[in-house]
Amino acid sequence: MSGRIAGRIQNIDLQIIESVKRGDKELFKSFYLSERPYFLKFLIKNYKLENENLTDIYQEAVLVLYENIVAKKLDNISSGLRTYLYGIGKNLVFKQFNRSAMVEKHESDLMEHLIFLNENTQVGVSESYFQRLKSEIRQLKDPCRDLLIRFYYQRQSLESIASGMGYKNASVVKNQKRRCMEKLKEIMQQSDIRWNDE
Repeated sequence: MSGRIAGRIQNIDLQIIESVKRGDKELFKSFYLSERPYFLKFLIKNYKLENENLTDIYQEAVLVLYENIVAKKLDNISSGLRTYLYGIGKNLVFKQFNRSAMVEKHESDLMEHLIFLNENTQVGVSESYFQRLKSEIRQLKDPCRDLLIRFYYQRQSLESIASGMGYKNASVVKNQKRRCMEKLKEIMQQSDIRWNDE
C-alpha cells in the first residue's frame, strides 16, 4: 500500500470503504498501518509537532475517517482516502493550535494574577483569598503541583524545570504545564462553586 498515490480515489480505496461498511476491518487495518509512518512524517515536516502529539493526532484522524466511512459520508468521495485522511489531520492540528493559543492566554492571565497576588498581599488583597489560591494549587498532584510552583512561585525557566524534574526538554515541560493549568482551572472552577455556596 505504500505505493498509493494521493489525490483521486483509487480502486483500493473503494475496496477499503466497502469492506468497512460490511464490517470487515482487515483492509482498513492494513491501510492504518501502512499510512502511519507517512502521516507522521507529514506532521513533523509541515507542523513541527512534538512526538507525543503525533500519534494522538493520527489515531484521532483515523478514527474520524473510520466513523465517516461507517456513517456513509464517503459514498461519493472523489479524493483518495490518503488525501481525505491528511485533510482530517490538518484540521485536527489547526484545532490543537487554536486550543493551545487559548490556553496560553489563560495561562498568561493566571500568571499575572498569581504574581500580582504574590507581590500585593500586604496592600488590600485578602490573605484568605491568597491562601485559598495556594491551597488549590496544593490540591494538584505531582508532577503538576511541583511544576507550577517552580514556574510561577520560584519563577524557574522551562529549561531549568526540564533539567530539575527530568523532562526531555523545555517543549515537553510547556506541554505538561498546559495540561497542569487545565487541571488547576478545573479545581478553581469547582472551588468557586464551593465558595459561592458557603
